[in-house]
Amino acid sequence: MVQVVLVGAGSHSTTQHAPSLQRYVAEHPGRARLAAVCDLDPARAERAAAQFGFARTYTRVADLLAAERVDAAVLVMPIPAILPMLAPFLERRIPIEIEKPMGTGIGQERAIAAQARAAGSPVMVSFNRRFTPGLRLALEWARAQGPVRCARGAMLRSGRVEPDFIWGTGIHLLDALCGALGPLTIPQGAGATVEGPGGCWRAVRLDGPNGVAVTVEILPACGRTEECYRFAGDGYCVDVWADAAHSWRVEGYRGGKRDLFREAAPDEPGFVSGGIYHETAAFLDAVAAGRPLPGPTPDEAMHGTSWPRRCKRCSAAATLSSAAWGAGSPVPAMSLLVAGRESVRPCVRAPGVDAVARA
Repeated sequence: MVQVVLVGAGSHSTTQHAPSLQRYVAEHPGRARLAAVCDLDPARAERAAAQFGFARTYTRVADLLAAERVDAAVLVMPIPAILPMLAPFLERRIPIEIEKPMGTGIGQERAIAAQARAAGSPVMVSFNRRFTPGLRLALEWARAQGPVRCARGAMLRSGRVEPDFIWGTGIHLLDALCGALGPLTIPQGAGATVEGPGGCWRAVRLDGPNGVAVTVEILPACGRTEECYRFAGDGYCVDVWADAAHSWRVEGYRGGKRDLFREAAPDEPGFVSGGIYHETAAFLDAVAAGRPLPGPTPDEAMHGTSWPRRCKRCSAAATLSSAAWGAGSPVPAMSLLVAGRESVRPCVRAPGVDAVARA
């Protein structure tokens, strides 16, 4: 039986990850056990243990690891704490799931990926959009129709003017598209920064594998909250809505007629419709079976997030040119979207967010 621990019992952990772990244990009797929860605040750890069924509580990771047999760990903590917390888990080669973004900047992200690679220890990054039921259904249906030739992703938010919006939240959109289609790159001169509050608006044309054309829109303060994806091919098109504010919905059309319509059940919990539960299940299934984690790994999550120091900050109105990478080099997609995160500095988060950036 997999002995699972949860490190961090803040609001994001107790509304998303802890209920997902609790549901997994209930739905898979004898496969996993909630061994312990750890938080610097003993009262929070005790509340989480009582609510979700963890057997013991700790306030120090060192004490937890000394006392418990740990087969899998979910780490949900403030972003600057991720890198310092990894070493004891990597040294013991304990499979872990960590939150995104991987640190406060590219420096920390590279360090996390390098440490995981050097240790040969299994690490999965929590990019839950890959696991939303709607997006997975849409992709399954689309692939059964034929090759995807065109895709689109749009992330709309209201009043999100924090300067780190793209690094903390917008990366979900890019990762979901990378997970669906494969690595994305920016054609020379194709990207565009859009003027808007907060300086992180983007409208970008990307290239996917096998000639797939991809467009991305990130509009953090446009007065509407929506996240949607479209995949189209010869004679078909499927749209999926999958975001933190609305339950998922999928509509597929073929030959001019709607061929697919599915939506989340009215009582489906947010941690299920948002993909966290299915992500947790995939993580624990892999650990229980001794398989590689489903990913993304830190290296996979970094696709497109390495860019030259010459890139301007996300608030700058500039188009990224492949000249910064060298003649003939493809420009990773994330370089335009989150340019300027080379230096390590504290993440700027909206008021009231104590653990991770808002979705």
